Amino acid sequence: MRLLILIFVLSFSLKCEAQIIRANPFYIQKTMGVSLLLDTYTGAKVAVSLRKLRNAYTGSAVRVRRSSDNAEQDIGFNGANEIDTAVLKTFIGANTGYVVKWYDQSGNANDASQSTTTQQGAIVISGAVQRTNGKVSVYFDGDDAYNTATVSLNTYLYISAIFKASNNFIIAEHGTNAYANGDGFFYFTDANSSWLFSRSNAFYYCSGSNSWAGTNQVLTTLSNNSSGAAYYKNGVVQNNGTVTGSSLSNTSYTDNIYLWSRANTSLIISGYAQETIIWDKDMASDRAAVELNTNTFYSIY
Repeated sequence: MRLLILIFVLSFSLKCEAQIIRANPFYIQKTMGVSLLLDTYTGAKVAVSLRKLRNAYTGSAVRVRRSSDNAEQDIGFNGANEIDTAVLKTFIGANTGYVVKWYDQSGNANDASQSTTTQQGAIVISGAVQRTNGKVSVYFDGDDAYNTATVSLNTYLYISAIFKASNNFIIAEHGTNAYANGDGFFYFTDANSSWLFSRSNAFYYCSGSNSWAGTNQVLTTLSNNSSGAAYYKNGVVQNNGTVTGSSLSNTSYTDNIYLWSRANTSLIISGYAQETIIWDKDMASDRAAVELNTNTFYSIY
């Protein structure tokens, strides 16, 4: 009889605890140990995101500046591996919060930063955390941009990015004014429904196909290897590209990288960004799985 009573009490206690946890609006289910994107698909050179990408990464997501007094604070992740909005809102209050730095989660310390206050994207505006499709995002007003330190990249490139925009802009570029001389321009999209990738004065491009511009969040992928370059929108290839100029050269180089903008401050995003990851290797065989992981988190399509 005593054993039956003990089992009943224990069962009742656990049930009550579970109900309390579910009723607690501040309860966050712990996800430590869950395999994250960069745990499986290793070797990224630059990885900035408002979600945690690698379990071994112990740093913050971003560094944020508060408009009221220009104080700055690092904002990390919560137990669900998303940027900690509770800490963010406590720090910013009713003010506007600007991202000073996106921390690189690849392990290479290739952080993307912006010291000019007028060119910092906003993650909180007048106390309201910016969100796209329910996930925290950074708002770019057309003159905001971020620049990494020197990065060494090998022959091939794979770039994954998430955004919502309505204008011409660049996701990633190296060097100064690279589009003008046709060298090192990673990835380009414009309001004419086009994308462009150039390297060593040769171009792959696609135009007049499915438009990305508008009010929808988009997952874009650039996959470049020995077979050429291809652009994927929401998991669907737009075409395999058309070469103009000389043969596309996959040469390695070392340079700093401009994210979401062109080096000479033209062609900068007006809209929202959440993540950019750059691998310098052939990821074609992993593309579908990387996109599935990303879409599972962001629920884009």
